[in-house]
Amino acid sequence: MNRLTLLVVFFLPFFVSTIGTFYTIEPGQILEGWSYELKDISRVSCLQVCSKKTYCWSVNYSPKDRVCRISRRIPQDASATVKIVQTPAFLYIEKVLDSDFKRHGILFDSTKVTYEEASVLCEDKLGSLATYEQLYDAFADGTQCAKGWLISREVAFTEISDACTMKPSVERSNVFVCGQYRFGFYCFRERNIVSSTPTADYIPKSQRLIRISESLTTKLYPEEADQCCRDDYSGRMSTSFEAYNATYSMNVNFCGHGCYSGRLCGDICKTDNSPSKYWDPETLSFMFLSESYYKQFSFCYIPLHGEGPISAPNPYPPHRVVVALGTAGAWSYTYDIAIAKCKDYGGRLATRAEVQYAYNMGLESIRGGWIEEGDKVYVLQRSRSWESRTGIITFEDYRAESSAYCYIP
Repeated sequence: MNRLTLLVVFFLPFFVSTIGTFYTIEPGQILEGWSYELKDISRVSCLQVCSKKTYCWSVNYSPKDRVCRISRRIPQDASATVKIVQTPAFLYIEKVLDSDFKRHGILFDSTKVTYEEASVLCEDKLGSLATYEQLYDAFADGTQCAKGWLISREVAFTEISDACTMKPSVERSNVFVCGQYRFGFYCFRERNIVSSTPTADYIPKSQRLIRISESLTTKLYPEEADQCCRDDYSGRMSTSFEAYNATYSMNVNFCGHGCYSGRLCGDICKTDNSPSKYWDPETLSFMFLSESYYKQFSFCYIPLHGEGPISAPNPYPPHRVVVALGTAGAWSYTYDIAIAKCKDYGGRLATRAEVQYAYNMGLESIRGGWIEEGDKVYVLQRSRSWESRTGIITFEDYRAESSAYCYIP
């Protein structure tokens, strides 16, 4: 039997009660032996009446006829003359007292719905979708690690690692979904949040980056991420510098391959595990220009509500040299195609002098790539098992293709 859970709080003049009550709903049933009947009343008002009556333990409600029948009984009281009867036009709704709910005020509903549907369902229960902070406060009480919508449009318990954890609000990195996907949802017992409040108001003021994806398993092409960031969250694509700073200054886990503004993709936590050996964010050594074939998580910057139009910081390094990769990775482009690709990205093939300048600033890339002079080069800051030299190393091989070193002005 499917059981839907209804959360109800009752309202008194000038304030909202903080005492919540669970109701479970059994469609198509009634409990005989009800005490009195109310007519032309909504389901919510029917349950508000029951909430105020200490002797009310269940109701029979007809959505079609708007009839509410208050009962002093529950099925355990049933006898030969008072029993559950199948009646398609009614809902049998029973009050359930729950001590955990009274303590933390959070209800998880496993019904798979869209974000918009979840918002309506919580409001129908006289509550609202929970904020991350409300769920965080409740988690110590043994909340299950079930993935579900929060009012911010993020899906709880979808961290990159250790998903069954609740981090401090500023450190969280849950997925914010682009598209109409269905999850369970978390309601809070009080209707103290206006549903029209912008998403931006539920993101920490000191950490404005979110991780977006089409769903939990399907990621986004860069242009799809850019559109979602703008249309769904009124933001802009984050730069890799911003994600780097959030990871290392605020302990937000944005590690792993992702895409950023300027069509740059890569892993900001690339190489060794020691923070002192991570890439220098000023060089973008482990970022690359990505074609549209590359689907990854993406990162979006959401401005504070009322901040107005936002300008994006320049996403490229000071030396302006970035590696471009195609569908075949480091072996994607002939020289002529490399010229065209760099132009597509708003730049041109870098000269040897420009690559040398980038090397002097710390650029490194083990990917061979074309430069303007028609050579294929590596840029190595340290020797490797396969190459003892460092610097700008020209090489020849049997392939006619390579990646490209683009200069973006």
